[in-house]
Amino acid sequence: RGKWLGHCYDGHKYVCLDDFVPKRNHANGLDQDEDECIVYSFGVSDDPAFENEMTHFSCHVYAYDQDWTETMLQNLRITLEKASIYDGSEGCVTFGQLLSKNNHSTQTIKYLKVDIEGGERKGLMEWIK
Repeated sequence: RGKWLGHCYDGHKYVCLDDFVPKRNHANGLDQDEDECIVYSFGVSDDPAFENEMTHFSCHVYAYDQDWTETMLQNLRITLEKASIYDGSEGCVTFGQLLSKNNHSTQTIKYLKVDIEGGERKGLMEWIK
């Protein structure tokens, strides 16, 4: 089972939802996953539609873009920071550094979205270590 999220064309992402079954929290009526749903998103540009959609699944989204602006941040479940995600060279950070910073090094990341206009090739080997 999957779902298209975000706006058509560049922002449109197909997300597999087969293993994602929110659990009902009877205390407040909200759907919540048994474990916290964590999403990392690299490359937001001027279209945070995917990130906003993921919050509808009770996920907290950690989004990074080298050109972000404060006006893009409209959702309390999204942490958006300006960052260049590559291989850790000067002026850039690695995925591992962000996981450590956010205390997620030992947690499951439910979804990882990478749309950084070819820059992902520069950091890929570092990310899969």
